[in-house]
Amino acid sequence: MAAEITADPPRAVTALPALARGGAGRPVSVLLSLAAVYYVITPVLQGAAQPVVVAAFDLRPGQVAVMKVAGAAATVLTMFGTGQAGDRWGRRRVLLWSLAALAAGLAVQTAAFSGWSYLLGRGVITVAAAALFVSCLMLVPALNAPGRMTRVLGGWLAVMSAAFFVSANLIPRTPSLFSLRAAAGIGCLIALVLLASARRRLPEPVGSPAGTWDRVLTTALAGVAATAVAALQVAPVWGWADPRTVALFAAVPLGLTVLGWRLVRRGLPFAMPARAAWMALATGVAVGCTQLALMAAVPVLAVQAGATPAQGTLLLSMFGLGGAAGSVLVRHRRIAPVAGCSLGLPLAALGLVLLHVLPAGTDAWLAAGSLATALTGLGVMIAQVPQMAWFLSSLPRARLGAAALHPVAVLLGAAAAQALPYTSAISLGAAPGDATQLLWVAVGVVAAAALVAGIPAVAVGVAAAAGGEYLLVRVIAGEQAAQRPAALAAALAVGAVTGLAVWTRRQQSERLARSRASEAALQQAVLHTIPERLGGLRLAGH
Repeated sequence: MAAEITADPPRAVTALPALARGGAGRPVSVLLSLAAVYYVITPVLQGAAQPVVVAAFDLRPGQVAVMKVAGAAATVLTMFGTGQAGDRWGRRRVLLWSLAALAAGLAVQTAAFSGWSYLLGRGVITVAAAALFVSCLMLVPALNAPGRMTRVLGGWLAVMSAAFFVSANLIPRTPSLFSLRAAAGIGCLIALVLLASARRRLPEPVGSPAGTWDRVLTTALAGVAATAVAALQVAPVWGWADPRTVALFAAVPLGLTVLGWRLVRRGLPFAMPARAAWMALATGVAVGCTQLALMAAVPVLAVQAGATPAQGTLLLSMFGLGGAAGSVLVRHRRIAPVAGCSLGLPLAALGLVLLHVLPAGTDAWLAAGSLATALTGLGVMIAQVPQMAWFLSSLPRARLGAAALHPVAVLLGAAAAQALPYTSAISLGAAPGDATQLLWVAVGVVAAAALVAGIPAVAVGVAAAAGGEYLLVRVIAGEQAAQRPAALAAALAVGAVTGLAVWTRRQQSERLARSRASEAALQQAVLHTIPERLGGLRLAGH
């Protein structure tokens, strides 16, 4: 019972090196945080650069679509491959390889003279950033004791969330080709500095090669996940009835069926709590879907409100600022996984719902929208950080490559949201109604994530918060709900009270479970189990 409710389940201390018992140290943690920031900055910079690159190198829409699908599939395969390589050849070595590949890709982009050379550099950067993130993710549990996992991950994800906020506001929406090459050159120099620092400061944690069945399982999972992401990416482009799309979608359940049959016969190659894996995957999908929904819907809402592109970017970037605050909160309060879901998921649903009723006027709209997106980021990270800590702490040290499952789940959630008709309609310049519908889908995904994670009370809380807010701001307050502060205050009160009630109940349940587990452990330590027989006597005790 204790293993289900604590973020950092116990692991054999004898399996940890001396460095991991006390933690990796601040210089190593800062190094890993800075390296992982590339995974956040890279898609932001590529998204801003795409219009300039398309115009400069005369790229056709088909080339851009192929580049997008191939990049997503390559990212999934790279994440699984990096995890497997880290278990086999060492996490430090794989991290150094990733930094070297990233520096090489940035160097190619800096000196690109044609469209294909630029795209080659972009592909290398995409793959290297994914490998770098998984390498850092594996090194966090390898270099830190389980008791420090929540604290280390909270600080690590706070840096990444803050990097998203800063990069989204500093990177211009339409940079010049010269500025793109200059940014790639600066990024190359920073990657080389990180590479030199990692070679000197980063220790090599002890690992062991993966077995044959482990490699087969990882390869199969990578193939199924990459096929699913590719199918979700190409469906809006090729069409859902296209034979190629149908073939890709048919391959996913077929692969899962074969994989499940093999798992039933052979079993998992390593032991870990099934609930930890399910909850981490569910929250990962919810995070990916929420992020994509906000990135697609917020610009449309900004245009509708008459805001400038810079104001719309600021509104979207507040998601990262709220995420940084949520990560710091979990870092200092040591919130348990179930309690984090109980508090964070209703807050995320509340922020998504409030985006439907932003007040008129640019200043008021920007202030209320910033609060809503920051609240969404806050709730997402309060739910995600404890789940990641529990999941990573549950992995055996010899199989830390399975940490790639969590970022792959985030990619699957983003790909699923991108395949929705509302997202496709938004990309074609549809009405703002599609943006609001996409946000409601994100609310449903958040509630479904709570239900899949095995927390029905949280799912009910999310549904009650969203339904109560919609009832107040649309049915009772009427069409001008956004201009009525009392309606918005009542909506906030519904979400806050619901989240607080569910969270309080979970906190009480967890305290009771911890007390019972402590009592049972103390009883086992003090009152040893008596043998069933002693000579010719049969014994029993209570």
